[in-house]
Amino acid sequence: MKNETVTWSGKCKKGYASGDGILQYHRDDKKTDYYKGQMKNGKIFGKGVYKFGLGSESVGDKYEGDWINNKMEGKGKYSWANGDVYIGDFKSGKPNGKGSYKWIDDEEYTGDVVDGRPNGRGTYKWANGDKYTGDIVNGKPHGKGI
Repeated sequence: MKNETVTWSGKCKKGYASGDGILQYHRDDKKTDYYKGQMKNGKIFGKGVYKFGLGSESVGDKYEGDWINNKMEGKGKYSWANGDVYIGDFKSGKPNGKGSYKWIDDEEYTGDVVDGRPNGRGTYKWANGDKYTGDIVNGKPHGKGI
């Protein structure tokens, strides 16, 4: 991207950022995204915390967890700027696998997640005390359940 630079404060191996350190992105001389954690061969790889900054469509969001080749991959926690939280499995940069959502309106979901949405088997708890356990399709109770 034009007028974008990156600084790395950590060790380098064979000319690439490697090991623990801090990666700071800048756009037009203003700090944007920030990463503190492990790198391997110039890529985010291992455990770390990524904060999405100015100019990002996810400004104010934060991810803490596992990374492989610059993607959220493994176990982690994603916190949105509005206070919503997902804790669980990530694959290909998205919530995928088993996980739990807690939304700021006191609603919760625990169960299967596909491409960032509840999908499969799980339990919803609504703020009014209602609860559903069963099949979930595209984020909504659907099929067999209680």
